[in-house]
Amino acid sequence: MDGFREGPNMLVIDPDECIDCAVCVPECPVNVIFAEEDLPSDQLAFIKLNAELTPKFKSITKRKAALPDADEWNGTAGKVKDLERRPRLAAPPCKPLQGSLHRPRQPMRW
Repeated sequence: MDGFREGPNMLVIDPDECIDCAVCVPECPVNVIFAEEDLPSDQLAFIKLNAELTPKFKSITKRKAALPDADEWNGTAGKVKDLERRPRLAAPPCKPLQGSLHRPRQPMRW
């Protein structure tokens, strides 16, 4: 499992960590992991994509639940264009506080 990296909306396999044992192939719930020699020709670009994204994404060490919309995306053609290639921030940026702390300062009257 050390070979998996988690991006915002996709897992990738680190080609340097994968030992080609094929244990993950039957474990994949959507049947998109293949032994390299069994990879369909229309999926060859994913070898390069995995290598490109591996250094950008964090390693995962335990199984996680699928994303909430995983079933919607399963089998959808052309979804690579929707791939988020940058890791998400741990938390969304904070919005400025509203209220008295951020009111324009009034001139002082003596």
